[in-house]
Amino acid sequence: MGFFGFFVLTRTDAPVGTLQGVPGTHAVVHEAIYGGGWRLAQIQDPPDVSTPGELAGRLASVTGRPALAINIYDSDVGIGEATTADGASVSFYMNEALATEMFGEYGFAPQQANVAALPELVRWARETGLATNVEALSAAMAGSPGPFGEGVHDFVLALGIPAP
Repeated sequence: MGFFGFFVLTRTDAPVGTLQGVPGTHAVVHEAIYGGGWRLAQIQDPPDVSTPGELAGRLASVTGRPALAINIYDSDVGIGEATTADGASVSFYMNEALATEMFGEYGFAPQQANVAALPELVRWARETGLATNVEALSAAMAGSPGPFGEGVHDFVLALGIPAP
């Protein structure tokens, strides 16, 4: 059985697990500090949040900075949302082919959603001062989040966030 939970990314001086008003921060199981003050935290399923958009929005509200959250399903698929501090957001999928198999019957179209999301994620990253590698970002969106978050790490690097 793989990982079920969230990865969250935000720019903050404080450890994610200490942020007040953000659901699930008590359940941080791992946190990595990237360059430029960015932090990537792995959170076991927080009981008081239902969507990555809600979690990213709360993070952005608390930190006053852009945030991103990815809900991971069995280490194989991710549904994510990136939010700016002013509330603009973009939704995306990781492992879009498997996401289509899993969620397509419910009317979701991950591959089409990612076509629209890619330029919006690039814009989100550029607005935060990052230089995005578009080809690597597209590849990371097509790939699996991975059992240890290695695909999420690749996604973060492709956004232009400096490695830890």
